[in-house]
Amino acid sequence: MSVSLYDIMRPVAIAAGLGAGCAGQRGASLVVGGVAGLAAGAVAFVVAGRAAKAWVSRHAGPSAAVERSVDAAGERSETAFAIMYLAVFAVLFLLTVVGTYAGQWLASEVSF
Repeated sequence: MSVSLYDIMRPVAIAAGLGAGCAGQRGASLVVGGVAGLAAGAVAFVVAGRAAKAWVSRHAGPSAAVERSVDAAGERSETAFAIMYLAVFAVLFLLTVVGTYAGQWLASEVSF
């Protein structure tokens, strides 16, 4: 079973978001922020994955094998896929960071 770059980058985006969002935290704000960030990343993982799969299935129909030549249509197709991969990475990263900050805010507002 082969693993693509797209399969690897989605968990990496969530891990990077957790690292960026939880940096410098300790105690309850770290735990609550990490759990909230992980939950936000997991939801974004499912939603972004389904949206990307729908987009790829719509744009990579039976003519995709023909478009893989070196002509301009093939290059446009590869560029569109690269942009989609980067967009999914950015969305997962940002939503995970937002989830960690929301969890940290929640931990600071609720007295334990």
